[in-house]
Amino acid sequence: MASLRVLNATVHNRLCDVSLTVKSGQMLGLLGPNGSGKSSLLHAMAGLLPISGCVLLDEKNLNHLSDNERARRLGLLPQRSYSAWALSVRDIVSMGRLPWHDDNPKAIDFAMSKAGIKDLAHIPIDKLSGGQQARVWLARVFAGEPDILLADEPVASLDLLYQQQIIQALQAYAKQGHTVVVALHDLSLAARYCDELALMHQGDLVAKGPVSTILRPELLSRVYGVEVMVDLQLTPPIVIAR
Repeated sequence: MASLRVLNATVHNRLCDVSLTVKSGQMLGLLGPNGSGKSSLLHAMAGLLPISGCVLLDEKNLNHLSDNERARRLGLLPQRSYSAWALSVRDIVSMGRLPWHDDNPKAIDFAMSKAGIKDLAHIPIDKLSGGQQARVWLARVFAGEPDILLADEPVASLDLLYQQQIIQALQAYAKQGHTVVVALHDLSLAARYCDELALMHQGDLVAKGPVSTILRPELLSRVYGVEVMVDLQLTPPIVIAR
């Protein structure tokens, strides 16, 4: 169980005085156009981007934690991951245990099971499809058992099946008492699976709150610059530009 607070995070031309709180057991969706600051905010939350302001993990300043403790408590799934060697799926997932200085087989098996790739354990990563590889990188983060999981566009360029599998795995991780922050472009996926949403534009946090208060046509149209239709009564919800 862990909470994450960002206070007045500022980075020149990237973030402008951003403050927000994410509670344990919650999945927060970061929304906004390209260049709005979503990736910068995730990297700031992970302690990988120097900022004016601070990030608090359970009310402790992230900068006061050792690199090893940060690596154990925070897991980042970047937009793109790549292996220079044709390692097996299990070998790659086991790298998630590096902060713990072990190769706990139970944690590795559980991570692969959560990501739905247990049957791929001994296959070289370069033999997998893009969607399968995306689940491998997610499993590597799961293997580290972080309190906070930060995911940057984890469903980009994936087909509908893999999008659903990845986002459902992240949602399940949050429901187990962890904290998940995920940057998304698909507003319908965000509406269906996230507990709260944060809408960003040009480095500013425009609004944060429940799905129904963020996915309003007038607010989305102002941020995205196009007319937007929203129907949250349908299952799954529909959000489209028109």
